This record gives sequence, structure tokens and C-alpha cells, in this order.
Amino acid sequence: MKDTKLDSFLSQEQSVGERDSTGDFTLSTDNALRKMAEFQLSSPTDWVLKLIQSFVASGASGPIDFKLGRTDMLIQFDAGPDWTLETIIEQLGNPRAGPQPALYHLAMALWSVGSNQRHCYTLELAKTGKKLVWNGKSLSQEPSRSLPRSQLRIPHRTRYLPRAGGIVDTERARKLNASILILLSTRCFLCPLPLTLDGRRLNGLLRCPSYGFREGRHLAGSGYIESRLGIPSLALPLGCDTIDTYGVSGIGTLFSDLVVAGLPTSRASLVYLLTYHYTPKQKPGESFDGLASPQPSRCYWILDGVVLGSVELNLPSAACSVGVYLSAENLPTDLSTLSLQESDAKTERLRKALIEIAGDLRNFKPLSFHERHRSKKNGTFSAAKFIIAGSLLTLPIFREASVGMILFMLYALTKKEPSPEELRVEGDVARAASSFVDSFQETILRSSQIVSDGALQDRA
Repeated sequence: MKDTKLDSFLSQEQSVGERDSTGDFTLSTDNALRKMAEFQLSSPTDWVLKLIQSFVASGASGPIDFKLGRTDMLIQFDAGPDWTLETIIEQLGNPRAGPQPALYHLAMALWSVGSNQRHCYTLELAKTGKKLVWNGKSLSQEPSRSLPRSQLRIPHRTRYLPRAGGIVDTERARKLNASILILLSTRCFLCPLPLTLDGRRLNGLLRCPSYGFREGRHLAGSGYIESRLGIPSLALPLGCDTIDTYGVSGIGTLFSDLVVAGLPTSRASLVYLLTYHYTPKQKPGESFDGLASPQPSRCYWILDGVVLGSVELNLPSAACSVGVYLSAENLPTDLSTLSLQESDAKTERLRKALIEIAGDLRNFKPLSFHERHRSKKNGTFSAAKFIIAGSLLTLPIFREASVGMILFMLYALTKKEPSPEELRVEGDVARAASSFVDSFQETILRSSQIVSDGALQDRA
């Protein structure tokens, strides 16, 4: 409905606008920008997603760092190679996309922040000595100190909101900061650039809110496939996909060390996680029962590092389910480019993806804690030989430390095999995963109906 209103507005403005030197209609810039900000972004914090899309689409390689304070927020980033304050100002004055999609993403974010959400902001590009200032009424360039990284600073308080002070201002900031954290965590976990909030990393495949690592889930398998059916590749998070196991039970960390070494590639056409879902224990120290918790399988659509939506697959909910991640490149979207439109191309891409995943799963082998244990033990043995030899050489000098190191390595070499509880969990995961793989392949071969009835409407 928002896009329909916007289209009507643009048509109306063009009908009464003036012709430029080429004979094309031009819009009233002030009105156009105000309407664009009002109609295109459906949520008050969606401008955050447009910022992420702009940084990713610009071709920059540096990290994106959000720092949320009590009075303002600071976003530090690396600007695109062709970004200048002049080109940004030019795009801000043009309600239609220019030759650089990244700048259009940025302009949409700033339109929403400044015009719709009524925040002031200051944008500074690295090593330029200039900044762009929106004071709520006008946009201006001002001199600035030269910064090593580009940054955008946005005060929490809007220009029409009186300063309340104390607890009231703090509560406003807390709610805004919390909403931004949720948005980044749920819709930007596959941002290919390192993404942090107050120093905490937020992106990574294993941080998927439905199939990634957390209490109540085990990773049973994963896949990274180059398509043979023409599916475009998806940029994946760079660097090591480390995970935070704080607060997760020992059973919940069984498979964590299998997947912390980093993704095997920076791009792939098809990415999937096969995840086992269980009911976690409710209290610390409570025995683990591992009751299966059936969950549906879903496909996530990603464009420029942002999840545009997800669709539930027409597969039975099971203890083991699959999360599929596909690029939304070249698929039709709404005007905000934050939501996919229904199309035959979208349906066909998903159909091809599931066929290829079914083929990849023919060689499926559940992750094995046994194999990981043997691998770690062999590695420990190799390292222990050198450590013990070095400790013996330094024994006359550092007696206590050397003896302690020798005893520790001897303990590591004789450490017992996985416990019966660990082996039971591994067996449960393996059986559930194998059952799901058989069901998945049978369903794909039997039917071309790959999404559930009515589920083609994306859910962000």
C-alpha cells in the first residue's frame, strides 16, 4: 500500500512539474524527498538496514561499527571508493536512483533519518576535512578535522522532542538502542562485512536467529555449493565465524568447536544449515533430557547483506530442519528494496536451489564428535612432544613451571573418551538428521511444490 501511494504521488508531481532542458519532467525536490522518506520505509528503524545495504553495495571492505550511547549513536565505516560529499548531496536532491545503487541506499537512509524520524545528523568522510551537517532545516558542508574512518553521528533526541532529562531521556535511548540491536541481529547476520555493536560481533552464519548456534540447537551439517543451474552467488561474512558459548550448557557446546574455524569460502550460490532442535534444560545443574522440539524449515533471501524476508518450505516440521540462504540479486523488490515481491523468477530460483541441495545431501554425513575428539587428541599428542621436550630442557631453571606443564600435557594425552551422555546426544542428532535428509530428498523428487500454501508472502 505504501508503494501504491508513492507511485501515485510521483505521477501527480510529474503531471504538474516542470520540464528540464531534455524535455523530461522534474519533481518538486522538497516535496519529493519528504514523500520518499514518509512512504518508502515501513519501520522507524529501517534506515539502519539501508545503511548496511549502502556500505555493502559500495564495495568497501572495512568493518561496520555501531556505538550506541545514551545521547547519540555513532556508526563508523569505510566509504565506497567513489563516494564524495558532492555526490552524496547530489543523490540526496534526486528522488530517483542514480548510477550508484550504494548512494541511493544511503540517501534513502538519510531521508528517513532526517525527514521522517526528524533527527539531525553529521556525516563525515575519511581524510576529507569536511562534513555534511543536517540541522533539521537545511543541509550544509562545514570544515572538519580529518578522520581515519568515515562516520555518521545521529543524536537520539529529535529536533521536535523537548529534552526531558534524567530517566526519561535514558529510557528513550534504551528503547531505540534495543530496537537497533534486534534489527541488526535478526536481519543483518549475513552481512559480508564485519559488523559490530559496541565491540560485540553480530554477523556470521552461525548467528542465524533460527538455525544458528544457541541453547536448544545442535548443528548437524552445513553446505556451501556453487550452483550449476545459474543461481547467483551470495557474499558471506569475512573472517572467522567465532561464536559465544557463554551461558550455553556443556551439552550445547558439543558441536561448537566443529564450526568455529571459519567459513570455507567467501561466496557461494547455495548455503544451508542442517540444525537439530531440542528443549534445553530450564535450570543450571538440571540433567539434560534433550527432548526433540520440531521446527519448520525456511529459506532466507539476502540482498546487500540484509535479509529481505523468509519463506517456510513445504516440509514437515521435524527435530532436524534446514535453513537455506539465497541471494535475492536481480529479483523484483518493492521501492524500499527491503522486501521481495512475488514473481516466477523467485519461485524458480528456490525450486532450483532445493534440487541442488537435495543432490548435495546424497553424500551427507552427520558431524561426529568421535572424529573431532580423535583429531584433537592427535593434534594434542603432536604438540605435547615438543612442549614436554622443551619443559625437560628448562627443568633446571624453571622447576615448578616445567613440572606443571609436563603434568598438564600428560593429563591431556590420557583424557577420557566422550561421556555416554555426549555419545547419546550425538546419536540422537545423527538419527534425526538422517531421517530429515531422507524425507527432504523424497519430497523434492515427489513434488515441485516447494513452499507451503500462503507462505510465499515473505516474513522478515
